[in-house]
Amino acid sequence: MEPVEKEVLTAVQNPMLPLIFQVRSRKQETNDTFTLEIEPLDSKSEFKFLPGQFNMVYVFGVGEVPISISGDPSKKNRIMHTTRMVGIVTKAMGKLKKGDLLGIRGPFGSSWPVDKCSGCDIVIVAGGIGLAPVKTSDLLHFIKSREI
Repeated sequence: MEPVEKEVLTAVQNPMLPLIFQVRSRKQETNDTFTLEIEPLDSKSEFKFLPGQFNMVYVFGVGEVPISISGDPSKKNRIMHTTRMVGIVTKAMGKLKKGDLLGIRGPFGSSWPVDKCSGCDIVIVAGGIGLAPVKTSDLLHFIKSREI
């Protein structure tokens, strides 16, 4: 049997049409902040992103919001979004459970040049919910491997 090629999902295909993702897990981080781990509904598909990028997350029947990706770029079919419940859409996202569906458009935005930082001094400034995208594995690996 021939191996099935994975279709790489990106906004380049049609950035105006959301791709369907399913909630794999939900973790309550604080009283108003949660992390959703999502995966493509089509298991043959692959979704790639880089540290620092974001998705447009669509909650069906409610609306769409931009949310930074806070997961591991090496895990192609597992995307994490850490979100604070502050508006109608993010509050609806906060009520999602395992198995619920979302629309995802992206990834969008510039990525952080993590590979170009090797051997350089860097300063990372983040606070509050802005810390979420700093959790990406490439950036954490860079930070942990620095000499102090």
